[in-house]
Amino acid sequence: MREKWKEYQRKYRERKRVLAPEPPILNQKGKFIVVNYEGKPFVGQITQVVGDEIEVSCMKQLGAKNVFTWPQPSDLLFYYEADVLSVISEPEPVNSRHSRLTTEDWKKFQAQS
Repeated sequence: MREKWKEYQRKYRERKRVLAPEPPILNQKGKFIVVNYEGKPFVGQITQVVGDEIEVSCMKQLGAKNVFTWPQPSDLLFYYEADVLSVISEPEPVNSRHSRLTTEDWKKFQAQS
């Protein structure tokens, strides 16, 4: 009986974690996010929030791999909060030019593709 209760608690916590809403984007300057642009996901960093719009500096994905780089010149664009697909952690450096998403964030990114 105790094992069933532990299993129930574990499933409840897992389901609650999956269904938990993302935090509001307002006042999230510097945070990394995945945004929707013309039906495609893009990784970016919030540079400023103006009213209900968010300015994002987007990274460029190299092919279909989990490798991203900052383009030159910067790809800055304003998005509505509704265009934000998820909040992610800062990409990890692969080398001096490229970064990659954590395994969890990469799964989030792929789910939006």
